[in-house]
Amino acid sequence: MTRAVRTRQGAALVAPWRFRAPGAASRVGRRLALCAAIVALAVTAAGCAAAPAASEQSAGASASASASAPAFPGVDDLIPGQIVAASALPPVDATGETIGVVVESGADGAADALIADAAARGADATTYASVDEAITASPDVIVCAGGGLLPGLESTTAQLLDQRFVLVGMQLLEPTANVVAVVWEGHNSLRSDAAAPSDRLSEALSAGLAAGASIPIEIVVDLDA
Repeated sequence: MTRAVRTRQGAALVAPWRFRAPGAASRVGRRLALCAAIVALAVTAAGCAAAPAASEQSAGASASASASAPAFPGVDDLIPGQIVAASALPPVDATGETIGVVVESGADGAADALIADAAARGADATTYASVDEAITASPDVIVCAGGGLLPGLESTTAQLLDQRFVLVGMQLLEPTANVVAVVWEGHNSLRSDAAAPSDRLSEALSAGLAAGASIPIEIVVDLDA
């Protein structure tokens, strides 16, 4: 195809017109689109191949956690602060669990009993002179006995929500989700002058560990219920 071009003198010359096939641009576009589609398909396939591995890893972690902490029957129906019967709690294997035991001054007998019972369950238990000392050691669970500890625990437990606490024979006025209180007749006080219990400590520890592992909210466990 040609076109006419005028010179300064006005003479008409014939100049060549560049020819481009009508479908050339569309063919290039289609090729680019096809390449992009192939790349996208390859990326998607790689992602799908990796997804099962991630899912399996997640499922494995959940299974591991649930194996040592069986779900409490009807856990979804519980409300914070609810009283639960100790007899309804699932058994929990405490093997390998690290437990810090803190008792009020003068209650060494309770500390010795709790340590011995924890050790018999395969746990690694240690006595600490204070709640702060136990917190520094960061055990899996801190077990406390004796009303003299209550004033400090009220604020400490609320500030350390990742630390689990089991209160033996006493309870807090406003507990948080990381606190389990184990009570029974004669040992269910909110008062700071309540003495540390000397009986039923093995039952209390068992119930506290079971509730803490299977119930994700603040709960009161009644040994008598």
